[in-house]
Amino acid sequence: MDGFKYQELLTQSYKMYKQHSYHGTLLDCIIRLSDNAFIPFDPANTDYQVYLKWLEAGNEPEPADS
Repeated sequence: MDGFKYQELLTQSYKMYKQHSYHGTLLDCIIRLSDNAFIPFDPANTDYQVYLKWLEAGNEPEPADS
């Protein structure tokens, strides 16, 4: 990962999010706070891969609202 992308990774912030699907089931995801993007827990999703690297760097997301 080049230096710019690594710096960008470290400056991101995320928040846990719980939402209801149309079937009434809770679906958890992550919100990237810089642009309010919803990121699913999907290993094939590149935003989720960046989030995992962010976690590996010792960061923690904000908790979900109750």
